[in-house]
Amino acid sequence: MKERQTFVCDVLVIGGSLEGCIAALEVSREGKKVLLAEEGGALGGMASGGLMTYIPLQQADSAKVREYAENILRDASEQPGQSTEDCTLFNDQKLKVVLRRMLDAAGVTVLTHVYPADMLWREDASSKLPAGLRFCTKNGWLNVEASVVIDGTDLTEAGCMAGLAWKKGRGCAVAGVKFNGIGTDSLRLAAASILEETRESLTGTVVCGFSADRGDLKLYTERLLFLHSRCLGETVLYGLSADLKAVDCFTLSDARAGLRILAYRLRDWMRENLEGFGEADIIHVAPLISCYGLRIFDSNPYDTLILLNQHTKEYDNINAIAAGIEGAGKALGRIELG
Repeated sequence: MKERQTFVCDVLVIGGSLEGCIAALEVSREGKKVLLAEEGGALGGMASGGLMTYIPLQQADSAKVREYAENILRDASEQPGQSTEDCTLFNDQKLKVVLRRMLDAAGVTVLTHVYPADMLWREDASSKLPAGLRFCTKNGWLNVEASVVIDGTDLTEAGCMAGLAWKKGRGCAVAGVKFNGIGTDSLRLAAASILEETRESLTGTVVCGFSADRGDLKLYTERLLFLHSRCLGETVLYGLSADLKAVDCFTLSDARAGLRILAYRLRDWMRENLEGFGEADIIHVAPLISCYGLRIFDSNPYDTLILLNQHTKEYDNINAIAAGIEGAGKALGRIELG
């Protein structure tokens, strides 16, 4: 028989995305007991596993957002001690470690490789409210009881478990792929636009009009964002896309497989068609694909359930940080209201 355990906290955050981590940090720093649960083995979501490693500081719209962004760029930079003025890119692998270190220092309990199974409910005289989640773990069931649940997943998993009605939103999933063998001069020559250039990095867009079909899936690249690190000799191309006819496990599984195939076909296309890309080779295809905006929820009647990505359609790190801060503020307010 599987073991059953219970953990009680003030706030449960599901999804170790960047926005989920920031929300957990913000709540914990106000003295609340927080548990962060992540299905995968690492933190950061699209910022790490999705290879979206770009943080344009000039787009930070508040001092707190900028503070978090600067800390990430400083602590997860490609070169230790690098000034944030000379850096808009961070190391995706370092970020996983940096976020865990930040959460540990703030006193957040972090669980990885745990899988949401069902919503827990609290009933009072007038209503029925989300009161935590049941998770499947490798050695049994874990019930996490919480005053507030924050959903930091891109597919808004807790919203679905709470039975909230949703409709299909945007129709594509997006992936990134990391290359070596692409020089700075070659990227500059191929670029459709340059967004930012520092001593250590080059960021811009490149047009790669390439497509392929996989069954019912249309796979394509158009204008890709490139993130190039001179010191690491690595380049991320972000924006490989798969058009989706449905939002279900079968379609998303096909999209992940199809986007991986597309990445290698793109590599071959670039070698043949872009000057200076003849030595381009793949380090790895992002293990995560962006599913933000695939589900649109008309409403959320539950005060104890906060959906960070209810209105997020496209991912970027500045907005993820802001969403985490905003969600934490809502959670703290609802705890105070009882």
